[in-house]
Amino acid sequence: MNMELTSKPAPETPAAPPLARRASRISEGQPFPLGATWDGLGVNFALFSAHATKVELCLFG
Repeated sequence: MNMELTSKPAPETPAAPPLARRASRISEGQPFPLGATWDGLGVNFALFSAHATKVELCLFG
């Protein structure tokens, strides 16, 4: 296998314009139904664990 390495820098890409941001209101959710549920204004995330000490939520766009 022949692999060539180059020292050329990657071309710069222009920065994307900032997205318009709206003010968000965070409020206490509902315990049911479990999972992610769209309510028309936002998403309620409900989960259960008998032994969890921490939860991480990863959102992908």
